[in-house]
Amino acid sequence: MQQYIYRAGFHCKVPAQVAGEEIEKIRKKYANIKTVDVVDAARPKKAPLHPAFNWDDANAAELYRLFQARVLIRKIRVISPEDNAGPGPVIHKPAFIHVRRDGEKTGYYQTPDVIVAHLDEFQLAMSEAIQKLTSAKQAVDELEMIAKKADSKERLAMIIIACRALETANGALRMVH
Repeated sequence: MQQYIYRAGFHCKVPAQVAGEEIEKIRKKYANIKTVDVVDAARPKKAPLHPAFNWDDANAAELYRLFQARVLIRKIRVISPEDNAGPGPVIHKPAFIHVRRDGEKTGYYQTPDVIVAHLDEFQLAMSEAIQKLTSAKQAVDELEMIAKKADSKERLAMIIIACRALETANGALRMVH
């Protein structure tokens, strides 16, 4: 039997073992896992995964709107004339950067100009970038473990190169930070 745990820092009302087993049942039923199938399986009040979801429609709708706002903010880009003076593809940059103070759950967004002008904002943005690189490194590490099991030397070599590149980027950001 598989043993399931949650990644560090993640909390849920459903124990990881129960959630993992239920999601594995869904995978066996459909041959893959789609979020819509997980939500549908969790709908009945007695379903083991039911407590993992917010079933208060008013509250869930507001949370979804907050999610949509985050996506909207992250998708807005800025085109500056000085970066696009010559021929070639249009260069665009993020209009807003996410920053989070230590201990805060959500954080906020700030313009790049403010981040560059204020050292504390810049350091917060650097911390956020380091966290994202760390998450990317974890994803690549997981792929490396899978490739080792599959005994695919070509895939493993490419994954190791990606892993080293992420380590280098993370180290460089930490030196700046």
